[in-house]
Amino acid sequence: MMKCEEALETLFEYLDGELDPSDTARIEEHLEICKACYPRAQFERSFLEALDRAKQSQAAPEAVQARLLEALNQESG
Repeated sequence: MMKCEEALETLFEYLDGELDPSDTARIEEHLEICKACYPRAQFERSFLEALDRAKQSQAAPEAVQARLLEALNQESG
């Protein structure tokens, strides 16, 4: 079973579809049962989707988007 620390370390790679199938399955299994990690994953997924929509609509300048991504990476790391 994957531990929370490992799940959170690989969360953005998972959300970006960058993990291999076995790692994807492991993190999905963890998220299905972990009451601590699941809400975090849902929040991050929603945030990334909103950021993607903003990028598509040009709602935020690229510099702002870059700062948001940098802040997220620092927060998760």
